[in-house]
Amino acid sequence: MTDIRPGTNTQAQFFAPTNETMLDRLLYSDFQRRTGGELNEKQKERLVKTVKHYMTEIYAKNAGQPIQYLNKEVLTSVVPDFMGYLRRSAGTKEIDVEATSDIALHADVNSRFGQLQNERQENRQAAPIAPDFRVDLESDSGLNPLSRFEEIKRIREAEAAREAETAAAMAAARQGQGPPNLETAIVSSDSSMGRFVDSDVDFRNGAEAARQRDKLALIMRDAERAANQAAMANGAASRPIFPDARRVLLGDAPTIPLPPRSQGIASANPTLALADSYRDRPVLPQDILKPQDDIISYKENEHNLFVYSADRDWVNNTAENRYNFSLNFDPANNRPGFGYSPATNIKFKNITRVEFVKAIMPTESYDVLSTYNSTDLNVNIFSFPYLQVRIPELNTNGHGTNDGLNNAFGVISYDAYWTSDSNAKNRGYTRMIPKFLKCQKVFYPTPLSTLQKLTFEIQRPDGTLVSTSSDTLTISAVLMPTSSASTTNYKGSGSATYEWIWLQTSTYFSKFMVSQGDRIVLKNVGFNSVLQASPGFNDLINYLTSPQGILVSDIGISTGAINGYTDGSNAAGYSNSIIIRNSFQDPTTGATTINQWVTTYANTVANTFTKATTGSTTITPAAGGSVSLTLATGLTYAAGMPVFVNASVTTANNFTGVVTSYTSATGVMVIGSIANINGTFGGTVAYTVTAGTIPSTGRLINMNHQIQIILRVITRDMDAAAHLRPDNLQA
Repeated sequence: MTDIRPGTNTQAQFFAPTNETMLDRLLYSDFQRRTGGELNEKQKERLVKTVKHYMTEIYAKNAGQPIQYLNKEVLTSVVPDFMGYLRRSAGTKEIDVEATSDIALHADVNSRFGQLQNERQENRQAAPIAPDFRVDLESDSGLNPLSRFEEIKRIREAEAAREAETAAAMAAARQGQGPPNLETAIVSSDSSMGRFVDSDVDFRNGAEAARQRDKLALIMRDAERAANQAAMANGAASRPIFPDARRVLLGDAPTIPLPPRSQGIASANPTLALADSYRDRPVLPQDILKPQDDIISYKENEHNLFVYSADRDWVNNTAENRYNFSLNFDPANNRPGFGYSPATNIKFKNITRVEFVKAIMPTESYDVLSTYNSTDLNVNIFSFPYLQVRIPELNTNGHGTNDGLNNAFGVISYDAYWTSDSNAKNRGYTRMIPKFLKCQKVFYPTPLSTLQKLTFEIQRPDGTLVSTSSDTLTISAVLMPTSSASTTNYKGSGSATYEWIWLQTSTYFSKFMVSQGDRIVLKNVGFNSVLQASPGFNDLINYLTSPQGILVSDIGISTGAINGYTDGSNAAGYSNSIIIRNSFQDPTTGATTINQWVTTYANTVANTFTKATTGSTTITPAAGGSVSLTLATGLTYAAGMPVFVNASVTTANNFTGVVTSYTSATGVMVIGSIANINGTFGGTVAYTVTAGTIPSTGRLINMNHQIQIILRVITRDMDAAAHLRPDNLQA
C-alpha cells in the first residue's frame, strides 16, 4: 500500500495547509456562485471534510503525479459529490440518522425506494428576483433606486476587475513571466474548471479569432478575383473578335433599328432581349427574360348545373317521366334535346366535388283518394316526411335503416311553397332542399376526370318513385262541339260557333294529372289526309303547337256524338279530354270573336264527314247491334271512327255507333256498337251520318308538372394568374 504520510516534496506541498486552504477557498467561491448565496456552517464543515477525504484518496492512487494534476483531480471529484449533497439537503429535512436507522432497516421496499427518490431529487434554487429600479411614488420607505443602481454597478465592476486579473495571471503563466501562482496554474491546467473562471474571456477570444479568419478569407478572395480579371484582360487583347451574326439583318447602321413591336408588328416575339452591345438605352426591367415556374398552380371553379325534366324527348321517350330521367354531358355535335334524355353541351373535367343544391317540384296529387261523395282531396308530396334523391353515378352519400336510404345520394325536405292562385286547381310548386345536410360527393385527392351521364330518381321514403304515371298523353281526336251539344258548358255559343276545342286522348287520365290552369305543349299533331288541304288547316296546327303552350280551361269526357260531351271526370276521378279555348282575334283591337280560319276549317270538316244516305231505307237499331247504310262512294270514313246517325226529317230519331267497315267502291257502311238510341225507327226514311271524332295524332305534356334539379359542380383548373409577368418589350 502506498505511504501517504508527508515525506516527499510533492507530498508536503499537496498536504500543506496553504494548498488545502486554497482548494477550500476556490471550491467555496465556486459553490457560492452556483447556489447564489452563502454556505451555512454545516455545509462548510461538510465541504472541508469532503476535500480532506478526496485529497487522501487521490494521493493514495496517484502518488507519483505532480501537484497540479492532484489538485485538478480533487476539484473534479469534490464538485459533483458536494453538489449532490447540496441537492439532497435542499430536498429533504434534516433528520437524526441514529433515531431513524432502525426505521430504515425495517421499512418496506416501496417506502424505502420512495424515500431514496425524494433524497436524490434535484430541487433547483429559484432564480433571484430582478431588482426593481422604479421610483416608489406611494411610499418614502425602502432603498433609494439610485443607491440600488450604484450598488449593482459596483458589484459588476468588481466582477469585471476580477476577470481581468484572472486573465492577466493566466497570460503571465502561459508566457513564463514570473513564478506561477498555484491557483492560476490549477485553473489553466484544468479545462473544466477554466470554464467557471474565464468563460467570457474564451468566448471573446474565439469570436475575435473567427472575425480575423473571415476577414482574411475575404481579402484572399478579392485578391484572387482581381488576379483573374487581370489575366482575362491580358488575354482578351490576343483573342480574335468574331462578327456578330445579327449584322446580317441589321447591316452596317450605326444605331440599332426599332424592334418589330415598336414598329406596329403585333405578331413579333416580345420576349427577346437585346445584347448590351446593341442597346442604345439603359437596361429596363422588361428586358430581363424570366423563366416560367416549374410548379403548376391550380384554382377551383364553381359551376351551377340546372336540369329541367321537360327538356327530354317526351314525344318518343315513353320510358322516363319527370321523377325518373337521365342527363347526358357533351353530346358530340348534337344540340341539347336531340336524344331521348336531356343533355348539356358542357363537359366537366377534373371534378373535385358535386353538390346537390335543391329541387323544385310541383305539388300535384299523385293518387286519387275516393270518398263516399268526392275525389277532390289532393294527396301530394306534403304527405311524406321527406323524399330521397338517388344518383347512381355518384354512389351513396349517406346511410340509413333501409335500402332506399343506403342507396340515396341525399334526403330532401320542405323549404318553401308558392302558387299563382290559391283557388285554382293548379297547386303551384315547392322547393325541397337537403336542409342541414352535406349532400355532396368529394373526389380527393385525385379528381374525377369527367362525367358522361347522371341519372335522377326522386323516391318516396319506401324507395319507390314518387309517381310512376306518365306526364305525357297521346291525342286521338280534336273536337269542336257546336251549340247543339247540350250536355256541356264548353260548346259553341252565339257568334262563336266553335269557341272550344276538346283534345280527346287515347287513354283516360287522373283529374290531377291535368287540371285547370295548367299549361300544355303539343307536338307532332296530325289529321286525316283529306283535311290537310283544307283552308285554315295550317293555322290550326300552328295554334295548337305554339312553343309557349296553351292554358287548360277544364277537363271532361267525350264520346264523339253530338251530345257526347260531359264536363269534369267520372266517378273514379278520371277523364279523357282536355278543354282549351279556340283562337280568337286580337283582343287589344276590341274584337271578341274567333278567327275566321276557325269557322272555315270547321265547316270543311262538317262538309267532309257529314253525309246523307243515297236513298231512303228502313233500319231497326238495337243497343249493341249493327245496321248497314249506303252512302256516296269515295268518302274518307275509316273503321273505328265514331259516328252520329239521325233521321233527315225527324232529327230527334238518332243513335250513335262505330264504323265497322266502309267500302269506298260501293259506299256501303256497316255501323256497329250502337248506343244512345232516341226516338222511333220503322219507316223508310233517309238518314245523315256525321263523324263523331276525326282521327288525329300528336303528343302533349303538362309543363306545370315538371321538376327542376340544381347541382353545383366544382372543377380544378390551371390558375393562369399565378404565371402573369411583365412582357419583355423594348420601348
